Amino acid sequence: MIAGVRGRVRSCEPGVITLETASGLFMRVMVPVSIFSQFAVGQEAELFTAMRVKEDAFQLYGFTSRVQRSWFEELTAISGIGGKIALALISAFSADELAEIIDAGDYIRLSSVPGIGKKTAQRVVLEMSGRLGRVVDEGGETTIPDVANDLVSGLVNLGFSSRPAREAVISVMKVPGDREKTFNELFKLALRRISRQ
Repeated sequence: MIAGVRGRVRSCEPGVITLETASGLFMRVMVPVSIFSQFAVGQEAELFTAMRVKEDAFQLYGFTSRVQRSWFEELTAISGIGGKIALALISAFSADELAEIIDAGDYIRLSSVPGIGKKTAQRVVLEMSGRLGRVVDEGGETTIPDVANDLVSGLVNLGFSSRPAREAVISVMKVPGDREKTFNELFKLALRRISRQ
């Protein structure tokens, strides 16, 4: 899998950038329209990439941050959400905005994006609400490890909203040594943390 590409911009247009790598390979990369203005022909660029393979071709999608790529990968993991729709959502909203929309269950706002119908927006909100913990932060580290998704779910089942639940778990998991604790110990720490918010 191609995780990233670095090279000189040979051409760029809204949604598509062509990079020439040091080995002379030309890579055509689909990018969010929202980051198009950051590129100019002749400049050096680096993109975090995700590849999607179809029956007759493969397509490379590029992003300026790991968190954008992580959103893309989680969105395309939802049944019926392809690269085009995922890219449209990432183009329309920042990572923070997407998290807020999902947390609030605001499918109406998602459906304002061209090509995103009401049912698709509802499915994104429903399925992504349980995946927010997998999105990575700008520093490149997973926001919370896989076990923490269970911690977030536990807090949500107690009646807490997913965003503060996620923030409490992230806070607990960042404390040195806490990642080695048992699930029950971590859950009690996260519950204590969210109760103080």
